Amino acid sequence: MPFWHFGARMGIGTVRRFLLRMRVRGFTNMLDAGTGGGANVLLAGWSGFRVTACDLSHGALQTLGQTAERAQPVVRANGVQANSLRLPFRDAAFDVVIASHIIEHLAEPGVLLYECARVLRTGGMLRVSCPSQWHAMRIGTWLGLRLDPDDHVVTGYEADEIATLLPENMHIRRVTYQGRVIESNVSDAQFFIARAMGMSGNPAVGDTKSTPPAWLYWMKEAVLVPFLALGKCEDAICFFMKGSMISIEVEKTRA
Repeated sequence: MPFWHFGARMGIGTVRRFLLRMRVRGFTNMLDAGTGGGANVLLAGWSGFRVTACDLSHGALQTLGQTAERAQPVVRANGVQANSLRLPFRDAAFDVVIASHIIEHLAEPGVLLYECARVLRTGGMLRVSCPSQWHAMRIGTWLGLRLDPDDHVVTGYEADEIATLLPENMHIRRVTYQGRVIESNVSDAQFFIARAMGMSGNPAVGDTKSTPPAWLYWMKEAVLVPFLALGKCEDAICFFMKGSMISIEVEKTRA
């Protein structure tokens, strides 16, 4: 269930618009580094990309393969178990690289960015998504709740911090935010409730302690529909406002 989490559901539109812009540029070959639950792999496959999914976890890749087979239409992706800090691909192998919510887990994030740049062809695009420093709208932080994963090395990044970590041949072209007041707090509430029930906040990553029954999934869907509508309205009205998640598009300008 790669779209179980509210934030992933809210982010579908932004990722699809990015992928469609890349397809307009003629890009066809994409790497999803640190694929996790694989939502970006499905979206890229449906957008016409040849997709390689790379993750250190065999379980994540196995779950992704099962999900991709059940998807409608079916998505064909090449799954590679590897560390994204040492990508097992030749130089300039991909048109597009996505590194979604991986950089905040790393003590040496620059190594990941250099590897992504290495496997990206000249003119290609890297999309990095991660938490931002803009967490003030998250009520859970006011209450002292620790809802972020324990393996987060940093609270979040801003674009200027990412810029200092990039190789000289990589230049930021676009910065967008996701996760304003409604999305941030609904996502936090979902994590809190899931963990209280012995589940991961995102069962797609395969680290759940228990499997949610089908009726619970559909109840969640019914509850989330109005929040999804409100969140979309908030995004449209408050487009100028920073959010708790940041996405940075980086172009490789030379070899």
